[in-house]
Amino acid sequence: MAIIVFIGPPGAGKSTQMKLLAKLVRDAKILNVKRGFLASLLERALVRFIYGRYTSTYPLPLLLHGARVTLRKIIPLWYFINTMEIVARITIMYIINKVFKKIFLVEDYIPAIIADYFYLQRQLNVPLTSIRRYITILTKFHILTQPKIIVLTAQRQELLRRWNIRGRSEYSALYLSIFEKIIPLIATLLSKDSTHLLVDTTNMTIQETFHVLLRELAKT
Repeated sequence: MAIIVFIGPPGAGKSTQMKLLAKLVRDAKILNVKRGFLASLLERALVRFIYGRYTSTYPLPLLLHGARVTLRKIIPLWYFINTMEIVARITIMYIINKVFKKIFLVEDYIPAIIADYFYLQRQLNVPLTSIRRYITILTKFHILTQPKIIVLTAQRQELLRRWNIRGRSEYSALYLSIFEKIIPLIATLLSKDSTHLLVDTTNMTIQETFHVLLRELAKT
């Protein structure tokens, strides 16, 4: 099991659990494969152009809040750039994994990317056909790599509490709904064995969650 993927809504504990697991796995490499560098650069440049300032948080929520018309015009370019860069990064990761047996701990993999694509498509009211080709491409790469998927989640009120603590309260109810309902479904559909590990961290400490993950991973 050389590629372990952590997906779920912001605040569910993905980054924290990945760091803990990386301490136990020698030479494990932590990656975030959700947003390409060029797509992120495009978002931040747009924020700078429209608002005249830099943002330290993810730019998309800010753009969706006050720059929908402009974002809708460039979203086809964003989909293309992000998909091509993600495909390139996954290809490199897959080759390194196969040739050098490198273990990767990946945050926000293809199911999360597809959910993001659906979210933007609905928010901007662009044709579904505009993202179909990119979803097909990403699906093929997910089937190729076949990672072990761990879905971390929490009850809505707990997520909102964690978001406020972290200063990330800009996420919408629609965004959360997609992660609650669509992510596990996509993860199941894209897995050959139709299984993935789902952990609700609402009433669990960081260490309790970590022990559950270790126990489940030991079974595979």
